[in-house]
Amino acid sequence: MQGKIEIKNAAYTEYVSILISILTPQCALQGDREQALKVMPSLSGHAMNALHIASVAIALRARVPRAALMEHLPASPYTLGADIAQQTHDYVMHAQLGYYPPLDFLKTQNVVDGYLLDAAQHVATVSGEYLRQRIMEKLIPIFSSVQFQAIHIHAFALPAIRPSQAHAVEHLARHYTPDVVKCDLLLSVIQKQKSEQGLERYASTTVVRWLAEEFEEFEITSARLT
Repeated sequence: MQGKIEIKNAAYTEYVSILISILTPQCALQGDREQALKVMPSLSGHAMNALHIASVAIALRARVPRAALMEHLPASPYTLGADIAQQTHDYVMHAQLGYYPPLDFLKTQNVVDGYLLDAAQHVATVSGEYLRQRIMEKLIPIFSSVQFQAIHIHAFALPAIRPSQAHAVEHLARHYTPDVVKCDLLLSVIQKQKSEQGLERYASTTVVRWLAEEFEEFEITSARLT
């Protein structure tokens, strides 16, 4: 799941209102919003100097809560992960491989029962949608815009587990359970004065503050100015 989705909130309307109050004070004081908006297109470059929009790219990793998944699924996603892991492990041992393949490979090679992989895709869709909804609900009121750059389900990545590791099947079951979502976001912040110092920290702590309690596990893996 990937692609760019941009959502602007009430903060954008506030941004326009601030511009109006700065650039057309008489109109703003008189409450003549329509007249102010008519004047705005003719204003000089002073408009862009009045306010600054800064953007921070955030990468995060989150595990969807068990209860949230069970509300939408007929069976436990953790049993699903264990079943896929066991069948994959049997295949790897028989083929004498030194690694565990990703789910897409298992599907093309008919290594695992098809209904299990179809179920994994369904769980992945539920997990990704849960993350998207929580972000929209919690972050849109805080930031001037929120763009989804990419959403990835960790279960479809190449496992970092090796067959020779202790408790390999147990760790593999955890990996193949599609409840961990990785997401890349682009968040915008309106500033009255341009100041990028500490902006990555502000964005990171704000995201953690509003989202962490919505997930079983949550972490920011990177934050950078764009």
